[in-house]
Amino acid sequence: MQAKIIHLKEKKSFMNFYDDILKLLEDSYRTTGGKYPAMEWLDEKPDYFDPNLEHKFREAYGKFLEWRLTQELDELFLLFLNDALVGSIALTLTFEGKSIGWIPEKCQNNQYGFIELFVVRSQYRGKGYGVKLLSVAMRRLKELKRKPLIVTFPNLKALNYYLKLGGVEKERFKGYVIVDLTSVMETLISR
Repeated sequence: MQAKIIHLKEKKSFMNFYDDILKLLEDSYRTTGGKYPAMEWLDEKPDYFDPNLEHKFREAYGKFLEWRLTQELDELFLLFLNDALVGSIALTLTFEGKSIGWIPEKCQNNQYGFIELFVVRSQYRGKGYGVKLLSVAMRRLKELKRKPLIVTFPNLKALNYYLKLGGVEKERFKGYVIVDLTSVMETLISR
């Protein structure tokens, strides 16, 4: 299968992929046992075993995803295999006028680029697609002369993945973990 990554820089084009990204995130929610996306603002999260999860997930997460795609995220990379979306990774590069509660204020400047919305469809995990996505994001951050940071949760396998790659836990902030990937930037770019 031929992998193709598209790089989107215009927010107006992000919403063209809204439904596909929502389904990708629903797959992640189901296969992580409701851990990602965390939807930590909800008192009652959808049951990840629910046969109506697609509808309930859209109801619970859809507006937030729309906000992320139209307001928060600045660049988006989408990985396709045979025209099917199997992964995404995004960058948050600008912070003015944005209220992003999971990014410490001291990191909201042009020294950093935040890697966000990093997801690979469950049946494609462990096959190198995540590394492909990370490497294109790292390449872009290097072009922009930004230090790569990623926000995750302490209870996700993703945290161990980033640390195993060589990332360094920068800080814990409001229940989130900020991981600095600067030390592995060159290694990831060369992959």
